Amino acid sequence: MAIRFNVVYQGQLRPAADEGRFIEEFSQRFGVTAVQARKLMRAGKKVTIKKALPESKAEQLRSELEALGMRVELQPVEGDFPDAPQAAASGETCPKCGSHRVADDSCLDCGIIVSQFKARQAAEAADPYAAPAAGLVDADTAGDLMEPLKLPAGRGWAWITGGFGLFKRNPGIWILIMLVWFLVSIVAGLIPAIGPLAMTLIGPILIGGLMLGAAEQDAGGDLKVAHLFAGFSNNAGQLALVGVIYFGGFLVLGLLMFLIIGGGLGILSGGAMMGEAMGPEQVEMAMLGAWPIILIGVLVAMGLMVPLVMAYWFAPALVVLDDLSAVAAMKLSFMGCLRNIWPFLIYGLAALLLFILAVIPFGLGLLVLSPTLVGSIYVGYREIYFGREAGG
Repeated sequence: MAIRFNVVYQGQLRPAADEGRFIEEFSQRFGVTAVQARKLMRAGKKVTIKKALPESKAEQLRSELEALGMRVELQPVEGDFPDAPQAAASGETCPKCGSHRVADDSCLDCGIIVSQFKARQAAEAADPYAAPAAGLVDADTAGDLMEPLKLPAGRGWAWITGGFGLFKRNPGIWILIMLVWFLVSIVAGLIPAIGPLAMTLIGPILIGGLMLGAAEQDAGGDLKVAHLFAGFSNNAGQLALVGVIYFGGFLVLGLLMFLIIGGGLGILSGGAMMGEAMGPEQVEMAMLGAWPIILIGVLVAMGLMVPLVMAYWFAPALVVLDDLSAVAAMKLSFMGCLRNIWPFLIYGLAALLLFILAVIPFGLGLLVLSPTLVGSIYVGYREIYFGREAGG
């Protein structure tokens, strides 16, 4: 039996560590994207970085990770391990560091998985927003979500200020993105029936792309107009499914309103048909009797609309940034919103007041408010599901 070591990240950086520097240097050192490095950094729980390394290799990797600001420990494991691989006879060169010590698809000097690194390079060359293919962190533990946190009511306003923090880092690009989205919506609206439906279905894809952009900004990168469409190459099927479920929910609510209000109108029409046999007072009472039914229908539909919006709110971010299915993302989004009713109340009231102020100067204020609210979704997502503030 031999002893080797798992290299385990403790889920948080050292107090004095610079997050921006960590993301940049970790991404360059291990060939992952800034978004993936950010996910690992904020894991909030232990994450196994590498398994069953010889002690010398484990110590070397721990030193490198600690130099980047990570809290790391080595966990000994016993087992029958194969001997350490020697350099490949073929003399293959590592595409990252140029070393010739490559064996079993791994570079013995920098530690990357050669085939995955090449696949990532090819994917990024074809599509800069393609999902990364990194081999450093074990797939079953990387970027695990926390249970949604319950936050103080005042955090609702903090989400808006955090969203504005993201906006003011690159206001020109944010405004241009909103204008492009507006033009796309206008063009889609000109197509009868199909256009509005299409916008409902692709809405989560566009939001997902902007969540990628906000995450890239948060990691110290640059926001680009292309981020608006980045969701089409990042889990687009599940993002579209979020739109399908959301649209289906609205159809059910519409049918419910139709049935309830239709019943109320039936009472009205029945009273009108009996108008000749009824006096004016009886007709008026019949009409007044129908309106409570109509009001109940509207209130029931609005009450059921709230949970639907709660399930939708964080779903695009959870799908595109955490690779959840549409159903799982909508469930987790609903749970996160439910646990933060008071912050969302403050958020909603503040957003309503800001909307009123934004439309006063001919609606021009919406060019600032719209991207701020989009950014606030990312800020709230990061704080509720990972316990970390963003966008300041």
